[in-house]
Amino acid sequence: MFGATRWGAALLGATAALGLRARVPSRERPPGAVPAVVGVRRLLWLLPRLRTAAPPVTAATAPPPRAPRPALLLAAGALLLPLALWAAVAAGRGPDGWEWSVGDALAAVEPWRLPRALAALAGGAMLAVAGATLQRMTGNPLAAPEILGVSSGAILGVIVLMFSADSPGRGAQILAGGAGAAAVLAAMLALGRRDGFSPDRLLLAGIAASSISGVVVAVLMAGHDPRLQTLVTWLSGSTYMVGPTDALAAALMALLAVAAIPFVARWLDLLPLGGGVAAALGVSPPLSRAVLFSLSALLTAAATLIVGPLSFVGLMGPHLARMLGLQRAAAHLLGSALLGGLVMLAADWLGRGVLFPYQVPAGLLASVIGGPFLLWLLGRR
Repeated sequence: MFGATRWGAALLGATAALGLRARVPSRERPPGAVPAVVGVRRLLWLLPRLRTAAPPVTAATAPPPRAPRPALLLAAGALLLPLALWAAVAAGRGPDGWEWSVGDALAAVEPWRLPRALAALAGGAMLAVAGATLQRMTGNPLAAPEILGVSSGAILGVIVLMFSADSPGRGAQILAGGAGAAAVLAAMLALGRRDGFSPDRLLLAGIAASSISGVVVAVLMAGHDPRLQTLVTWLSGSTYMVGPTDALAAALMALLAVAAIPFVARWLDLLPLGGGVAAALGVSPPLSRAVLFSLSALLTAAATLIVGPLSFVGLMGPHLARMLGLQRAAAHLLGSALLGGLVMLAADWLGRGVLFPYQVPAGLLASVIGGPFLLWLLGRR
C-alpha cells in the first residue's frame, strides 16, 4: 500500500510538471490530460507483463434467490415488451399537456416516436446482454459495456470524421464509429491472445482505451470547437437523430443477440467454475472467452452507434435480473435483455415529456434514475 502511494504521487507529480512545460495555452490544456496520456501508455506497456493473480477467497454468503418458475417470469416480460412499446408511442406530452393518441392522432405521431422508442428498446437490450455476459465471464459484478473500450473506439472514429469532413451525414457517422470500434476490438483481441484472453487483462485494456478517448474529448471540449455540439448530444445517449433505418437495424441486432443466447449459455454456466473445470467438461476457455468478448463488443458497438455511449443499463439490467431470481445463464441473459430494453424505453419516454418542449437524452436519464434505484434495491437485499 505504501509503495503504491509513493509511486502514484511520483508519477502524478512528474506528469504534472511535464504538462506545465508543454507549450499550450493553459485554458486549452485540461489539468489531467498529460497524466492520463502517460498513464495509459504505461498501462498498455505493463499489460503483457502482468502476472495473473489468484482469485481472492471470500467468506461464505447466503445463496442468491432463485425464481421458482423462471420461464413463466420471462414469458410475462416478453408479453409486457410490445405493450410497453405501444404505450411509449401512444402516450406523450404536447402543447396541451399529456395525451393518449389513438386513430389518426396515433398515425400522425408514430413516424416520429416509434423509431426512437424502438431504437432505445433495442439499444438497452443489447447493452444489458453485453453487461450480463461480461459479468458472468469475468466474475466481476461491476463489469459493464462502458469499460470495454469499444465505445471509446466508436467515439474516436466519429471525432476523426467530424474534423476531416464538412457536415457528415448520419450514415457516415455510423460507418466511422463502426470502423473505430472494429479497430479497438481487433487491437484488444490481439493483445489478449497471448495469455488466453484473460478477463482481467481485457478489462484493463478496455479501461486504457476509454481513458484515451476521455482525454481526446476533454482536450477538444477545452478548445470550444463548435463542431463538437453534435458529438456532445450523441455522447449523452441521445435518440434524437434515429430514423426508421437505424431503428430497424438496432432491432435486428437485438434479435440476433437474443438468438445467440442458447449457443453461449453453457459457456457462461461453466466458465465461472474455473478454467480447469470448464476444460474438463469440454469447453475451451481461450476460445469461449474470445467469442464471448467479441459478442459483447459487437453488441456494445451497435448500441453505441445508435443511442450513444452513455447508459447505465448495461450494469443495471443484469443486476435487476439476478434480483428477480434469474440465476442460470440463459434465463439471466434473456431477463437482462428484457429489463434493459424496458429501462431504456422508459427513459426515452420520460425524456420526451418530463421537460417538454425540451428533451432529456435517454442515456443520461437512465443513468440519473437507474443509479439511485439500483442502490435502493441493493440496500433491501
